[in-house]
Amino acid sequence: MKFYLTVFLLSLVFMTSEAKYKYNFNSQHELDDSWGFKGANILVPKTKFYIADSKDAQDGKVIKLDSRRSTGILATVLPFNVNKFPIIRWRWRILAKINLPANVKEPDDQAGVIYVGDGTLLKQYSVAYRWEHNTAVNTKKLIKYASSEVYAICSRNNNTTLGEWVIEEKNVSEDYKRAFGRLPKGKVILCLGANSQYTKSNTVVEIDYIEFLPLSKSKEQNKK
Repeated sequence: MKFYLTVFLLSLVFMTSEAKYKYNFNSQHELDDSWGFKGANILVPKTKFYIADSKDAQDGKVIKLDSRRSTGILATVLPFNVNKFPIIRWRWRILAKINLPANVKEPDDQAGVIYVGDGTLLKQYSVAYRWEHNTAVNTKKLIKYASSEVYAICSRNNNTTLGEWVIEEKNVSEDYKRAFGRLPKGKVILCLGANSQYTKSNTVVEIDYIEFLPLSKSKEQNKK
């Protein structure tokens, strides 16, 4: 069955050398050709991605990652050199968490995840900033799948209050180099994902915006 996403959009802003590339989810329409849905198992329901109104979002709308015992990612190619804009900053919140008892080691489910990476049709490499459940924040691990390697970083877990907006900031080029010994190159992909198939959960995460900035705009850099 053809899968339609009443999502997106991508509002892309470019200004000067101190510019930022920013994805605002502030226009409701069917997914354009630059985005694609992939990564689902034929036997598992697909995660839903759609635009929703939010009075406390920056532009009044968010993209919802609605995973009901499902899996899947939404992907696009970044139209800029990520190494010149290595700081990824985003605002998100969780509305429904993974269903897992305390202290139980979680399977490979995330209520929300943002991937940035590169590769070929045969092999992909990416950094993944994940909203986990029992995993400790800042836990890092390299996960090898059949056709990809993922450097997974736990950005949030079940200690964050439901409905609370949080802003994350990471140096994606630095994280990528730490994992794979080189900087990302060529066509770099941005993906949004949510997986709840193993825990049989119904999770919801909202993302307000995602932006990429030069190193000079990093909050951590400016503290030095």
